[in-house]
Amino acid sequence: MTSNWVFSYAAGFTYKLSYKYYQVTESNGFRFFYKIDANNDSYLVSTPSGVWNIDDFEFRVLYENVRTNDYINIIYDVTNKGTKTHNLGVSSYVGIYIDGQSNQTVIKALKGIRGIEGFYNDHSVKVILRGTKEVTDVDTIYYRKIAEYSDFVEVERNRWINRSSYDEKPAGIKSWISFSWQNRNFKPNENKRFSFLIGRGKYISEYHYSLKNRISCHLILILADLIEIIDT
Repeated sequence: MTSNWVFSYAAGFTYKLSYKYYQVTESNGFRFFYKIDANNDSYLVSTPSGVWNIDDFEFRVLYENVRTNDYINIIYDVTNKGTKTHNLGVSSYVGIYIDGQSNQTVIKALKGIRGIEGFYNDHSVKVILRGTKEVTDVDTIYYRKIAEYSDFVEVERNRWINRSSYDEKPAGIKSWISFSWQNRNFKPNENKRFSFLIGRGKYISEYHYSLKNRISCHLILILADLIEIIDT
């Protein structure tokens, strides 16, 4: 299946995603932040290899196409290459600019705070951050809701916290979001992955049919996984 998404390490920030039919994010792409032990956070600067070695950690940003070509699975692959145990936090920060509209994109939380959805006219994008097998449930989700410049600053500073409420962000406010995985313990040589989905429309979680012939009874048992639809 051909994906409608293009992934690139050539970005103003860490990496960039482009949707085939219209713009969905700010042109510099996503920032990948990390926080090791009690240190301040920093972000990974774009590199053609997609591999970063910071202190004891190796970071990789990967992607996988999924069964629907309107979604893509983004994976942060992290390995502790050192000999000591560390505590790690990972956060992402991105502008949801539908059709290039930084102020006019409306943002609301998905049902159950499973992620966010951005809208502009009849175009939209979902960032699914919780509640399906292809996603590592995040600890925090944050986005702007008021027009004051202080709140714009707070999105960048507060990339490690949740909002106190998830009312809709109306038009007229810049559409930056952040989300994070926090306080993950890494033993020496331990690898962990943190993943999320981005796309448009309904997302149907992976499913399959398992057929088993029971010749003695001339029966066919059909076992189907539950089809989970992530919707608002």
